[in-house]
Amino acid sequence: MEAAVHIRGAVKQYNRKIKVLQGLDMTVTKGTIYALLGASGCGKTTLLNCIVGRRKLDAGEISVLGGKPGSRGSGVPGPRIGYMPQEIGLLGEFSVKGAIFYFGWLFGMNNKQLEERYEFLSLLLNLPPDGRYIKNLSGGQQRRVSFAAALVHGAELLILDEPTVGLDPELRHTIWEHLTSLTLDHKVTVIITTHYIEEARQAHMIGLMRQGRLLAESSPQSLLDFYKCSSLEEVFLKLSIRQSRQQGEAVGAEPEELPSPLQDIELDRIQVEPAAMKKERLIQPPQLNRMKALLVKNFIGVLRSPGEIIFVLVIPFLQIALFFLAIGGHPQGLRLAVVNHELGNYSDCAQFLKYEDSGVVLYDEEECHLAGMSCKFLARINDSIAVKDYYEDEEEALAAVRRGEAVGALLFTANFSDSLAERGRLGRDTPSPSVDSSEVHVHMDMSDEQIGIVMQALFYEEFRVMGEEIADSCNRSARAVRIPMQFKDPVYGTKYPKYVDYVAPRYIISVVYFLSTTLTTTVLITDRTDGIWDRNYVAGVTVIEAVLAHVLCQSSCVLIYSAEVIFLSLVVFGMRCQGSIITVILIICIQGISGMTYGLVISVLCSSYFMAVFIAVGSLVPFICLSGVVWPVEGMHYLLKPISLMMPCTLANHSLSHVLEKGWNLLQPQVYTGFLVSFVWIGGQLLLCLLVLRFKQ
Repeated sequence: MEAAVHIRGAVKQYNRKIKVLQGLDMTVTKGTIYALLGASGCGKTTLLNCIVGRRKLDAGEISVLGGKPGSRGSGVPGPRIGYMPQEIGLLGEFSVKGAIFYFGWLFGMNNKQLEERYEFLSLLLNLPPDGRYIKNLSGGQQRRVSFAAALVHGAELLILDEPTVGLDPELRHTIWEHLTSLTLDHKVTVIITTHYIEEARQAHMIGLMRQGRLLAESSPQSLLDFYKCSSLEEVFLKLSIRQSRQQGEAVGAEPEELPSPLQDIELDRIQVEPAAMKKERLIQPPQLNRMKALLVKNFIGVLRSPGEIIFVLVIPFLQIALFFLAIGGHPQGLRLAVVNHELGNYSDCAQFLKYEDSGVVLYDEEECHLAGMSCKFLARINDSIAVKDYYEDEEEALAAVRRGEAVGALLFTANFSDSLAERGRLGRDTPSPSVDSSEVHVHMDMSDEQIGIVMQALFYEEFRVMGEEIADSCNRSARAVRIPMQFKDPVYGTKYPKYVDYVAPRYIISVVYFLSTTLTTTVLITDRTDGIWDRNYVAGVTVIEAVLAHVLCQSSCVLIYSAEVIFLSLVVFGMRCQGSIITVILIICIQGISGMTYGLVISVLCSSYFMAVFIAVGSLVPFICLSGVVWPVEGMHYLLKPISLMMPCTLANHSLSHVLEKGWNLLQPQVYTGFLVSFVWIGGQLLLCLLVLRFKQ
């Protein structure tokens, strides 16, 4: 009879330096049930992985359905195999019916065919109600759905890894009856592993495995007769004792000498042609039916996950809203310690201005005398920004600053106004004591640099405006009291830029980039840990198809929250945009896709959620520091500048800033360079994903 599966060779899988599969010689005849029996860890699953093309032999040869797994046109992996892994291998967000339909779509079945198969399998396996989600089913119910998914497309070869675990005896009996009918009526070949040794009597052939070796291979009755045993468990016990004695282990009483229908293979006698070990499978374009199924799976995973919905819709809103509400506003509720010797007997400027004539007094047509200048200056500082606390002397005011009760101390001399007027009248000839008396002595707490700088700018600006107003009221030129430097209208930006104007475009890029990274960091890890990645591969899904489906699905999420970020920034919070809104949208969305591919790289390289999240979160601060988000690249250490310019966000940050602030278009090198670097990162990261997955495959 023709062999459906034949293996002669070895697989070396090291686990703590223990070789798992040391030698294999296995033949499965078409149209039969082959039961592979053995304890957990003996190598059954590894052997099945070789059959379905998940692993390659280290030596020897393998033939499955007349061809080598993975070879062009073999259909293995592909539609000729129905595979049920040890794990459930189903998306938790699938409904029962949706899970069956998903695998049917992978194999190119239409909805009418699937309805018929689903109705049959639902009755056969007593499946749970159609609409129940996989994640809400019991373990036994999940295994029934997983088994149905393996049967849905009527494969020539069924590979079933412990399908009856956790099922009641009646259902196990029904499954074995159905498998027997498949072999008789449809010539289907079945390879099944099981812990229930005695139920394997219903198989046509049995392979007994222990410690990575196939101890015996024959029909159940032949094994019972050959070893003169009443049960398969007794046969397995005798073979295990014989193997232990051959390996020099102490096994108790000396067993009888047993013949063996299968001799262990000497690996050095196996001749292997180098060409037989090469990957023959060619890169093929994505198939429409598989892409449809994968996209449905990925979108269902997103839409039925409340956490991802919240992440896509709510988190961007919070990130942008918090930024614009928390960053860039003038400090409020500060306190200033004031020592004003001009007040005389008055306790503060409110009393002084009420009872003293502090207006402009003209002596003649050429000069004027000014009074109460200190109070006029202090009145310009709004109490909502800084409340003025008055002290008797400088030491008390400085002590208040040292105690943290004030952000700064301002000292005005007793003849401040007169000295200021004299300074304006005499110019260079003003005596030094008058010059000193005409100055405001300021002591700031500069440990909080941002508040200190803001207050200094406020003092300069208010004093400048007050000087111009007084000069105008005294019929003097306002230009005479200005610093001898004219700041004309800026070429780009505003005369009085805010720190938020610098940070905003860079922050937006960072938010979209790392939202995308976080969203995709674990997608492939989830596929692998749930077993659905292996199951998809056995169904014929290629690495390109799997990655492309994730890219398309996650890109739609990127577009949604990128649109949300842009709307909030430009419309709700009024961020200035001098250039094309289309260019702004393109830059932000492309950076989101770049972050998404970075997340995919993490997902490919990491095997655990913890490590993936650790890398994603750990890279956030270096990215922000090196991408010029909080400080210009020009201010970095010279060794960091080249690294910064090669980061995925740095030049994109500059591009967005140039479009928003300068109105530049894509023809400007400073703009399109950011696009080019982003495309290079996207392409490079996708290529890395494919290569790593290809290598792992």
